Amino acid sequence: MPGIMTNSGPVAGRFQGVNASDHAALWDQLWREKHTPWSRGLASPALVELLSRPDCALFSDVKPRRVLIPGAGEGHDAFEFVELWEKYGIVEVVSLDISQTAIDAAKQIQRRELHEPSQQAQVTFVLGDFFDESAEWGKTRFDVIYDYTVSLALACLLHASFSVLWIQE
Repeated sequence: MPGIMTNSGPVAGRFQGVNASDHAALWDQLWREKHTPWSRGLASPALVELLSRPDCALFSDVKPRRVLIPGAGEGHDAFEFVELWEKYGIVEVVSLDISQTAIDAAKQIQRRELHEPSQQAQVTFVLGDFFDESAEWGKTRFDVIYDYTVSLALACLLHASFSVLWIQE
């Protein structure tokens, strides 16, 4: 992943000199080409470890809980939350990605991996831009926003915008 963060390497090099408004098409192209070195086919190790801790402080005492995951990818982080839905009182996971190809892959894995209808209903994959403040998904309050890859992949010029979205109430 260092290549993504430092604007060097095979993935980041594709974004150099490209307007931010054209990044969605590039991310989708990377997914279509299966050039996804960040995707390991499983939930992020940090999330698995965090959710397995008996003293997990990710959730407060408020129930029901709604989770937003920017950068859905193939949906593995969303599936990890759903596996623990009863333990943590999670009622909905919205997993957002800017790539239609990634969303399609996540939905396919969802149909294959989540066998219980209640689990399937808890995960919604949404095509959208995390920075689009007018998007319908953005009008909903979430108890948890879990990000493992989006903030790492952003071009340096977008980091300030990302920080503002995190702290908005």
